[in-house]
Amino acid sequence: MKVVLFALLFILFFLLSFTLIPGVDTFWQIKTGEVILKQGIPHQDIFSYTAAGEKWVVHEWLSDVIFYLIHKIDPNLLVIFKGIIIALTFLILSILTIDQVALLPLLILLLAATASRDFFDVRPQIFSYLFFALLLLLLYRKKLHFIPPLFLLWCNLHSGFILGLFVLLLWTGEAVWQKESDRNRWILVFLLSFLFTFINPNGWHLYQHAVELIGWKEVQDVIIEWLSPNFHRIDILPFEVLIFTFFFSFLFAPKIRAIDLALGVILLHFALQAVRHIPIFSILAAPLMIFNLKDVSSALEERLGRITKPITLLFPFILSLFQVASLPAYDDMFSVFVQYTDHFFPLNNVKKIVKLEGNILNEYKWGGYLIYNCYPKKKVFIDGRAEVYKRKRILNDLLDILNVNSNWLALLKKYQIKLLLLDKNTTLSKVLLERKDFALVGEDLVSYLFQYQPSGRR
Repeated sequence: MKVVLFALLFILFFLLSFTLIPGVDTFWQIKTGEVILKQGIPHQDIFSYTAAGEKWVVHEWLSDVIFYLIHKIDPNLLVIFKGIIIALTFLILSILTIDQVALLPLLILLLAATASRDFFDVRPQIFSYLFFALLLLLLYRKKLHFIPPLFLLWCNLHSGFILGLFVLLLWTGEAVWQKESDRNRWILVFLLSFLFTFINPNGWHLYQHAVELIGWKEVQDVIIEWLSPNFHRIDILPFEVLIFTFFFSFLFAPKIRAIDLALGVILLHFALQAVRHIPIFSILAAPLMIFNLKDVSSALEERLGRITKPITLLFPFILSLFQVASLPAYDDMFSVFVQYTDHFFPLNNVKKIVKLEGNILNEYKWGGYLIYNCYPKKKVFIDGRAEVYKRKRILNDLLDILNVNSNWLALLKKYQIKLLLLDKNTTLSKVLLERKDFALVGEDLVSYLFQYQPSGRR
């Protein structure tokens, strides 16, 4: 019965992974994978003219290569691959927590997955979700010998391995504090795991990269995935329910481990600081809630009758099918589920850009798309690799230009910008439409393409 249940859960979480998320970074990651296979791993910026030669730590190099190879076979397979990784992540949590078929664990896993859905996109973060779930499984089952190899692979896929190391450190610290008989083994496993993370093309620079964005106000206040959750939005409701359920579950815990509560609070803090961390909190919270509510779950199962129990167990699956049914019909999964359409990306204007001369100013959200379509013929002003642009304050300059601050025209001249690919809704777009020194040379559903002509000729 459990095998059938796990198979159904895999299908359930696989279907839940199909969400409409713009592939803002997916495109430059695919291009990076191509560059790595053809030229080797770059260590300086090659995609922009504003930060050319700046240090670039390609911390997710193996993910980029995997994405490129899958995309080369068929872009649609990338969406399938992402779905498999997400489904495996929550299947691992199911294997960790479900001893018998029961309603409450299913609802908690569904809640955790639903709270995380907005981040089930084609990006290297999905590997951190999978490996974090694997780490929890190995920790709870005390399969410590598998942990160092896990970190060896993880550190080459995504920098989220640092969070995993932190969790392992806390578990090791608990073993030492409690004077457990195998505490020396825990220490050895942690040290080996830590040392294995240096087996990567960037060495210790992976850790340097991890702190590059800490405290960078412009990133935290402007880039959507670094914003705090907006609890006025309906799609944040599952996360809100998850938070209350998490703390509520400790009221029924047979035994409260300080490490569980501490980790929950720490990861919740990260999730409240930036929405991109919601899945990591969800992955940690789900098994803790199930363990805490085990007695409640048993009591609930006793109250469910022979008829009501099967019907009730179907509820999570029916609920998830409603979520999936709300998605649009599609012929091309890649275009739909990374929103590779003219409703988000400037498809028509990008075709014109490669034919025009001069440096281009582009929106942050379109940098990766431009790299994917125009590199090496054209280089971008900025893209999703925010840390690359930090030292030269490129993001700050972009914001000054887009907000038409007093120095915006001077900045255009500083970077010798001739072309401007702008969202139609930006302040700058509306200003340029009224100026004679900027000619509108292209328009599509989402963007204007301007050409800077200081002489004032239209």
